[in-house]
Amino acid sequence: MSKYHISKSGKPTLCRATKKPCPLGQHFNTEQEAYEHVQKEMLNEFGVISILNPNKNEIDLSKAYKRQEEIVKTGHFISRRNEEYERTKLAKLALKMKGNNVSDVELDEVLRDLREPDSGATLSANRNSTKAKIPIVGFCASPYPEYSVVFDNPEDVTLDVLLDFEERVNKESEGIFSQEDVYIGLWNDPATGKIYLDVSKRYDTAEEARIACEQNDQIAYFDLQTFESVDVNREATSGQAKQMVYW
Repeated sequence: MSKYHISKSGKPTLCRATKKPCPLGQHFNTEQEAYEHVQKEMLNEFGVISILNPNKNEIDLSKAYKRQEEIVKTGHFISRRNEEYERTKLAKLALKMKGNNVSDVELDEVLRDLREPDSGATLSANRNSTKAKIPIVGFCASPYPEYSVVFDNPEDVTLDVLLDFEERVNKESEGIFSQEDVYIGLWNDPATGKIYLDVSKRYDTAEEARIACEQNDQIAYFDLQTFESVDVNREATSGQAKQMVYW
């Protein structure tokens, strides 16, 4: 008998698993049952009913996302806990809309954009491709300040430099970049024009990112939904005493 499950993009789809157990969890006897489950989850989690046509198998979350984005961007939070809740709610909606938390971009474009003050990137790259993978949903922080290095200008940051950094840190850390959600982090400090290169980690929730900052003396984490830094501790001093040179 055919079974339906909820795909990673939030759509009711026919399960085709035969020899191995399906990794997507709960299953339903009909597409309509799966559709009703999606509607119930949307109502419980976000307070809205998704606009889903089971015949076309599509979900429209744009209105819910825009409403939540407005809540976050106004910045009218009653507490840090409330802010983290609202930011995380937006991230969950973003994941439902995009269906994935990683995308591909041209590496040349990333390095070119790095010339702009306060620009940055979180990415993974390799010598066999001109593209880089970047996280597009969630929150990023740098929980490994011991590996951070600094450059005087963006022209010094090339693909070879990024890959050399990755290889060196991998060796020193016994493969940290092979861990899930660990990336190369880049930031152009608008106050000094210097480029910070470090190890960045993506988190599903704002709370996780904030805790990582607190535990590792970091000033802020980055919200991938709103493309803004979120202060945790402006008095943090991690990395400030490091020599401003490439290793």
